[in-house]
Amino acid sequence: VRFALEGSRRCMGDRIRATARLHDLVLDRQVWSGRYDRDLSTASLLDIQEDIARNVVAGAADMFTGAIGVSLRSELTPVADGRLEIYEALLRFHHYLHTTSDEAYSAAREALERTIVSDPGNPMVLSMLADLRRAGYSLGFTDESDPIDLSLSMLRDALSKAPDCLPCRVSLCFALLHKRDKAGLLEQVEIVLHDEGSPASYRSDVAVPLALSGEWKRGCRLIEEQMGDTRLYPHYFQYPFFLRAYRAGDYHEASRIADAFRPAPFFWQPLLRAAVLGKLSRFSAAQEEVQRLLSLRPNAASCLRRYLGCYLMEDDLVDDLVDGLTKAGLTPP
Repeated sequence: VRFALEGSRRCMGDRIRATARLHDLVLDRQVWSGRYDRDLSTASLLDIQEDIARNVVAGAADMFTGAIGVSLRSELTPVADGRLEIYEALLRFHHYLHTTSDEAYSAAREALERTIVSDPGNPMVLSMLADLRRAGYSLGFTDESDPIDLSLSMLRDALSKAPDCLPCRVSLCFALLHKRDKAGLLEQVEIVLHDEGSPASYRSDVAVPLALSGEWKRGCRLIEEQMGDTRLYPHYFQYPFFLRAYRAGDYHEASRIADAFRPAPFFWQPLLRAAVLGKLSRFSAAQEEVQRLLSLRPNAASCLRRYLGCYLMEDDLVDDLVDGLTKAGLTPP
């Protein structure tokens, strides 16, 4: 046993307080805790139990945002036991999602390419590999041509084998955003949101492509709900709020949001910062961000519309970002 969960409860009149603590028995330390105060007079006991249970599972054990996944990702090493190969690939994939670095991408892609050989029909492996192949093109990790149709085929194959696989649907939502198939994207988002067993992390993850498809109000509201419950959300949850303010012409608010970006070795951060600084005529600071962008993606100027177009369905917003970047000193060919 690596992790152990313990808890306690206290009743104070019509109020109940439940506390949960997660311990790493190998490192001999507490790695997570949660406290939940509920009013017994306004809700049924069963509803309270289910609500607290969902929160505990999300905080402690959710692979995407839970403390166990974070702990295991922080100590990733090659696994000698072949029986754990898929789990290693899963950890590396989630590490990539949280950092979006070139190194994390390469490690995850290598692990999944190796795993698909030994388990070609595994829906999770198909889903993660499809997502990485799509991201290789849309985020410039590789020089491969656009694989979106192949990625969509792999994801639909995965869902035909496992229709209840929510991670497959999440990956499909991002692929449909890339394809600019808004109707298909909205259909998949609704499936995830109306699944009673859908963890909060998956609901908020599909809210990102939902917002970037043009459904800004609803998408950002769903992301805010998750960000309010945990500090372990991926860095890209912050970008829709910036883009919503930017598209509305509220460049000061967009700049404020950009200043609060969590550190990440991901070129979208200097790209967005440079665009808004260009709009604000803060040219010296904008040029510094352009240099940061070019250090991460030397071909950013020539690939700019590809990088933006794969994640934004509104061409006017793409044009407006390009305008801000041009003002910042990055001139597309």
